[in-house]
Amino acid sequence: MPKASFLAEENQTAQTTLPPSFAVNIPASEIELDPVTHVRSGDESKESIAGFAAQLAAEGLAQPILVRPRADGQPGWRVIAGRRRLLATQLNNGTITAYVRDVDDETARRLAFAENHRRKQFSPVDLAKLFLESRGEKAPANWSERVSKQFGVSRATVTEHVKMYEGIADDAELIAQVHGGALALDAAILLSKTRGEERTAQLQAA
Repeated sequence: MPKASFLAEENQTAQTTLPPSFAVNIPASEIELDPVTHVRSGDESKESIAGFAAQLAAEGLAQPILVRPRADGQPGWRVIAGRRRLLATQLNNGTITAYVRDVDDETARRLAFAENHRRKQFSPVDLAKLFLESRGEKAPANWSERVSKQFGVSRATVTEHVKMYEGIADDAELIAQVHGGALALDAAILLSKTRGEERTAQLQAA
């Protein structure tokens, strides 16, 4: 594992590869992006990251990122949560404060989801796509229970988002409204149960 300096105490009890309850300061260049934990398509454009990098340079990092050691045993780390913070710090050629967790792919993905969900960075469409991806093309028995445990949400949350999405998937405009926040989840669930003129009438009444 790469060298890292102990920096601050963390109020968490999960097992780490370093002594528990510590954060570390790591050169950002030693941390890679991890496709396994990229659970949300945030704004990672050059313009957005450059603006964020300038903000971090002026104000500093408000919250550490979360990383794990590389799974292949090679020196370095992979980010679990905090991709934009990492990219901005890399642009500044700086070091970044990180909590370390030695976890498998499934746990890393769950942690990444929890962090983004806590920050309310998922739209109902984002959630539905994540749940469907985890379910797979063929829905096995008790799939909603498995997915709910994987993401740490209720089975009702899983099923209502998936049913909503599948009910309006053929309507690109409606999907865009739900994704952009113009249409609330409750309204989208009702619309997903309608078709044609009935759906049009409900939209006009909304």
